[in-house]
Amino acid sequence: MKYRYDAFISYSRKDEAVAQLLQKKLEHKFSDLHPKYRVKKQRVMVALDSEDLEASEDLSDEIKKKIGESKHLIVLNSKSSNKSEWVKKEITFFKESRKKDNKRKIITLLLDLPEELSIGDFPTELIENNKVPLALDLRPSSISKSRSSFKKYYEQNIILQIYSTFLNVKYSDLINRHEKHRRQVRYRRITTALTIIIVLLSIFVIALIQGIKPNFKISNEIDNPLPEQTFSPAIVLKNDKSIIKGTDNGSIYFIDSNGSLRDSLNLLTGLVIELELYHDSILLGSSLESDFLIIWNTIENKLIRKISNPDTIPFTSFAYSPKTNTVVIGDNEGTLFIERDREILSYKSDDEGWGRIQDIKFFANEEKILYCFLDGPVGIVDLKQDKNTAIETFSNPNIETVHSIEEVNGSIFLCAWGTSFSTNVFLKLSSENNLIQIRNSTSTLDEIHRINNTDKILTFDWDGNIRLFEDEKELTNISISDKVHYIENNAFTIDYNDEINTVCAFTNNKIYFIEIEWRTIFGIKSTYLKYL
Repeated sequence: MKYRYDAFISYSRKDEAVAQLLQKKLEHKFSDLHPKYRVKKQRVMVALDSEDLEASEDLSDEIKKKIGESKHLIVLNSKSSNKSEWVKKEITFFKESRKKDNKRKIITLLLDLPEELSIGDFPTELIENNKVPLALDLRPSSISKSRSSFKKYYEQNIILQIYSTFLNVKYSDLINRHEKHRRQVRYRRITTALTIIIVLLSIFVIALIQGIKPNFKISNEIDNPLPEQTFSPAIVLKNDKSIIKGTDNGSIYFIDSNGSLRDSLNLLTGLVIELELYHDSILLGSSLESDFLIIWNTIENKLIRKISNPDTIPFTSFAYSPKTNTVVIGDNEGTLFIERDREILSYKSDDEGWGRIQDIKFFANEEKILYCFLDGPVGIVDLKQDKNTAIETFSNPNIETVHSIEEVNGSIFLCAWGTSFSTNVFLKLSSENNLIQIRNSTSTLDEIHRINNTDKILTFDWDGNIRLFEDEKELTNISISDKVHYIENNAFTIDYNDEINTVCAFTNNKIYFIEIEWRTIFGIKSTYLKYL
């Protein structure tokens, strides 16, 4: 005769949690047995009554059906179940229904009974010939005597004992095969894990030896939506790939990622020389005809404040440190302002006639400032020192014009021009003030950008070339000059967003989104390996 359930659990309502745990373990642990025992039987099903029997006078038809469809009966024998009339009725009904099949057995599970047992600790319905059926011991005293953990004791002394009844095999054979099978499974898992670790370490070592190979890829392009051509270099790429673009007349346009104009801002006059965005929401901007810097909240769409130049001279470059709440601003006549918490800490006027301050960058955990004049010299400000001695300026006679600067591992990288080079060059200025020429360019190198938390640098020139360097080595490049036939007069502008690892190239007729893909020699995309 085939049965729907392997067993029915009879219990008192006070032991419901124990019954539910037993049902769960019996149904889920069967797959851990040796395959020999799972050839004819694929799974175990245990019935559990879910009715409130106290509300009725007799067993319901549903309970009787479940008991009749269960091959065995498991009785949770406790102080409360011994007093339960419904447990007794379930035992009686099972014994009556098994008369046609003497292979059906009753398994008793001892719970909170005394250490010294007597027949009186069992329901009279369980007693046959003055004997009790198979009893499995789950009393706390027995578990403590075994010196095993509850999990191990429960699995070996309860679950496997019940399985041996279900399968009609000797318990000693079952547990021996089960332990051997567990050791084999554990060994296979350890071997597999070690193999995976070795393979991953091998890939990692090979990747380090061969190097991570980056590649530029144009991921999207949209039409330039601005109503007129602009030569403003000011541009910002946001995390959602929307764009903020300055123009020649002081307007700032907000462009959606699909290329539609969303809004405009008109607070500046003349060519917008620089825009920077912090926390993807705080926009700073300046122009060549405005003697102030604007700070604008792009989320709330409101002006936070203006920082005015006391000398009424337009600002040409700036940098902001949210970490230290410091704003550093350079103006068109070479004066450097350092403002923290809205107080000017120090400033240095250009006494040597070096022209406007062209670029400003924070470095050394935002405790130092690197800046350059358009006409060549480079300065470093240490914010931890006294304001009267914090500014150091040095120059190299071979450098006449500097467009952009970055600091990497103690060296300064510059986009510059000099008579000794007779061309636009990408340079490395060592801590000993030695110049190393990395690459020449037929067009003005407009900007360099250090990729966040790495020693890699992006360079952009007016001919539409984008290059990626690691120290003095060029890793990869891309040119879009063949796609745009009139890049000239600074109409080609660039911004790089560290968060989305994307370059935005803004031209007179198109806007290109260029992603930096980092691949191992196996061709697997590994964006996290770019920081090695």
